[in-house]
Amino acid sequence: MTSLFKLLPSITRLKVEIYSITLDGHQWKEMIVNYLPQLKDFQFKIDLDLCRSIDDSTNEDKVDQYLSTYRTSFWIEHHQWFVRCHWSQWNEYLRISVYSLPYAFVYFPLFDNDHNYHTKSTCSSDIHHSYDSVRILGYEPWMFHDEALSHIQLINIEKLSLQLPIDQQFFSIIPKLENLLSLTVAIPTENHRL
Repeated sequence: MTSLFKLLPSITRLKVEIYSITLDGHQWKEMIVNYLPQLKDFQFKIDLDLCRSIDDSTNEDKVDQYLSTYRTSFWIEHHQWFVRCHWSQWNEYLRISVYSLPYAFVYFPLFDNDHNYHTKSTCSSDIHHSYDSVRILGYEPWMFHDEALSHIQLINIEKLSLQLPIDQQFFSIIPKLENLLSLTVAIPTENHRL
């Protein structure tokens, strides 16, 4: 990646999606300062696994340590670039998804079937960032149980899958369906009456 960035000193916008490579805020800062000095708009998403700790508090400490690299003056004051992080335990790993705000990708950024995730952000809780780029969602009520995500609205959904019955929160998260092009509905046996 550094080899590519060396060729792009005049770039002002960058959007990157990374899997299984651990990059923290200090490493990004070094690459941006050294190779992308004109960068103004930076959108990223990183999904990674860290070795899991035995107890939740230690895992949360690992996440806090990782997020602290994005809480520097370079990120917060100079660029006003904020990130949100979701994490959960999965087997022997600590699964982390960290992304820039406002969110810039078409899929909603949560792990599949992960009811026990946690969320933290580098921005204050009174700043609400947009998820307007999200176009594809497999809606599950548990996805929005975290207070940090309970207030968001996904207004540009084009492809939606869900299971009946839907909860009341669905209508606050997805207040309108005017952009919807594709809908997949699962109806479990216990909900056979419509």
